[in-house]
Amino acid sequence: MTRSINLLVYALLILTITQPAAAAILVRFDATEYTVPSGGEVQVRVLIDGNDILPDDQPIAHGLFSYGLKLQFPSNSAEIVAGSVAVASPLNYNGFSEGATVTISETSLTSTGNVALNNSGAYSSTHILTLTLKCTAPTGTAFPLQLVSARQTPTQTHFVDGEGNALDENVSFAGATVRVQSPATPTLPVLQIRKLANSKIQLSFAPVSGNNHFIDSSTDLKIWLPLSNSPENDGTAEVEVAANSRYFRLRVE
Repeated sequence: MTRSINLLVYALLILTITQPAAAAILVRFDATEYTVPSGGEVQVRVLIDGNDILPDDQPIAHGLFSYGLKLQFPSNSAEIVAGSVAVASPLNYNGFSEGATVTISETSLTSTGNVALNNSGAYSSTHILTLTLKCTAPTGTAFPLQLVSARQTPTQTHFVDGEGNALDENVSFAGATVRVQSPATPTLPVLQIRKLANSKIQLSFAPVSGNNHFIDSSTDLKIWLPLSNSPENDGTAEVEVAANSRYFRLRVE
């Protein structure tokens, strides 16, 4: 009898040890930290990982039928750029009607959606939606981005898999931090002047991509005249002119 009890306990221990951990579903951003200048914009993607225990994002087992989430940020820190919210196409429905529900306020975005009710399949990818935030917080500060459930009551269901199973109790949410940095100072080209052996001088500079460049000359620093062969493209810029008494300047437009 004692031996039978010991064998039973041993078997239970084996089952306990080999029992796989329950899959944890995580809704998160595509980064834990974003860096953006004050007044600048940053694109944010919201993802769902069907098994946070495994490496890399996993689709929901049996697919995802519906979702409901809320993105929050402090007041006076950011605003959602109009027209920038894009829900993954298969989830971009409200019942039978195309277009997931998206509600934007000064400090949040709430979105709920589902696979079209006349579609027998479920969503088998990990991207839920994408949006663009414009940063209004001052330079040198940081603020949180938070994801929470769109539930209005504890019993409300938003996350449902392709077999009709409610997932909300097994869904957790991860946030991110937005750090506000000074805008990058644009690098301006410097006009280099080199004397040549043929009584001429060479004017050269490294152009800034996407701009037009003009070299002007003056004899009194008041009246400036453009050189006839001023470069206006992004290529290597070198100009030879007579070595007489003149001043030169480089304009970038």
